[in-house]
Amino acid sequence: DLATNAEQEDEVTALAAIFEEDFHLKEGTRNEFKILVVPYPGQPSAKAPSLFLGVKCGPLYPRKPPLLRLTPGPGAHISPEQRQILEEKLREQAAAMARAGQVMVFNLAELVKEYMLANLTALSPKDEDQVEVSLWEDMQRRNQATEAELSEGLSRTAPVWHDSVDVGL
Repeated sequence: DLATNAEQEDEVTALAAIFEEDFHLKEGTRNEFKILVVPYPGQPSAKAPSLFLGVKCGPLYPRKPPLLRLTPGPGAHISPEQRQILEEKLREQAAAMARAGQVMVFNLAELVKEYMLANLTALSPKDEDQVEVSLWEDMQRRNQATEAELSEGLSRTAPVWHDSVDVGL
């Protein structure tokens, strides 16, 4: 249907303009793409968690929801439970918008962003005023802390037995 194709083309054009370098159209298609969603647009993705929203629109889109795939982006730490909750929210919103025949990818990306802001941000509100530390400095600090814990812990912990079998003696 020509109207459906025109709606898809218009939406893809708008998404490319809105998300700029965070919008990646699959080569050779006009209906399959991914968007890098970050909670704070304009910040380098290394400073905040991010998720890729993969989208594949079928011939009946927007009257039928697109296929969606959520994958972690740079800095993302999403648990399987969080991912399941977010995917369910995406399916619900996509189904509702498809019933109304509305294009929906921007709204779905906003839903991902809002979920990340509420659940996945690395900084708590009290930490926002603290000086940012480079990733390298943060890694060095974590490594030193881990080494200190290991050297202290070796003398205090009981031995750990792996793959042991109780033979009933």
